Amino acid sequence: MSNGSKAAALLVVLFVVVGLAMRNRSQQELRAAHEARWRAERQRDAAVAAERPERSGSAPAARRADANSLLEEENARLQTEIERLRGELAAARDEARAGDPRRRQLADHFAANELVHAILWRDLAEVLLDGEQVAEDPTQLFAPLLALIDATGLANAPWIEGARQIGPEPGAPESRLRIACATWSDKVVRGSSESTRECESIEVTATLQLANSAPGWNGGPLAGVVTMQLLNCSDGRFEFLCEAHGFDARGDGEVLFELSIDRDDSHVVRQPRRGGSDQHDLAPGEFAELRRALDELFRKLRTVAG
Repeated sequence: MSNGSKAAALLVVLFVVVGLAMRNRSQQELRAAHEARWRAERQRDAAVAAERPERSGSAPAARRADANSLLEEENARLQTEIERLRGELAAARDEARAGDPRRRQLADHFAANELVHAILWRDLAEVLLDGEQVAEDPTQLFAPLLALIDATGLANAPWIEGARQIGPEPGAPESRLRIACATWSDKVVRGSSESTRECESIEVTATLQLANSAPGWNGGPLAGVVTMQLLNCSDGRFEFLCEAHGFDARGDGEVLFELSIDRDDSHVVRQPRRGGSDQHDLAPGEFAELRRALDELFRKLRTVAG
């Protein structure tokens, strides 16, 4: 090979080497640029993420504080409104009592005696002044009776022979509250089939016997008894009996409400009703709301019975 040819070959090799070197350098520079941009983006994202909790957390916290403040203000307003309505109710009740001679007479009898729970006994007695209304809706008795049971601590009385009993009035020693509970199983025969059902009964009795008569009253001291019995069985049988007498200084106050629900016979007996008594078979869905109220009453009385 001549010297010229060697020189040309060397020149070609030089160009190739320089080209490869330049390409490698370009690739390295491009890779470094990508890495620099990637690191910059990561640093920017980290900075944004570091600032975001402070910005995003402060606004909800402020909104929660404002909402809590509004709720507190609304609760305070509602509580004030409730107290106002209670005051109006008490005033209306006092006005009704003042305008009803029977209620005034009750008030005189209770005023002649020193009772620890005079207001609760009086509330119970006043409901029974209108026997027609109680026979129409016996749930009117539930609240005053349960309030009396709760206030006197009947649930804490000792359990003796299947019952709790308490004499809550030192000034009326013959007054009593009593609750009894029993459970049992029995066999039910319908046609050729026989089954066993579980039953539970609860009975609560409130007996009031005042020691003193009202001034100027020629009759005896005020007395009255309210009894409620509930029976609940696993096969759907349910019974409710409410009886009351007395609580009226004139000797009235006789009330009877009996509800019986069974597969073969469901009926109701109410007295007084329009000057007499009412007895009829239940129509479908009749007394559905009362039944729900009785289920709740049964649950509460079972808690008292323990």
